[in-house]
Amino acid sequence: MQTLRCRSLGTQIGRRMAVGASPGPLLRQFLVEATVLCLFGGLPGIAAVGVSLTVGTSFGFFPAGRASRLDPIETLRYE
Repeated sequence: MQTLRCRSLGTQIGRRMAVGASPGPLLRQFLVEATVLCLFGGLPGIAAVGVSLTVGTSFGFFPAGRASRLDPIETLRYE
């Protein structure tokens, strides 16, 4: 889900990087988003919140890292 989200936000990511955003804040944005989504998904089962946060954060690293390394020129070219 996060990988699709990163792809759908390609233009926004490209614009932010074109005006000087560094990879760190982009990485943080997607990791926080993945963590919050997993937290809300795990709330119905309170015992599962810790597991849900761990899984969501670990699976959020791949798309977050990928989004933070996008080339702004390439992302804006195809949109």
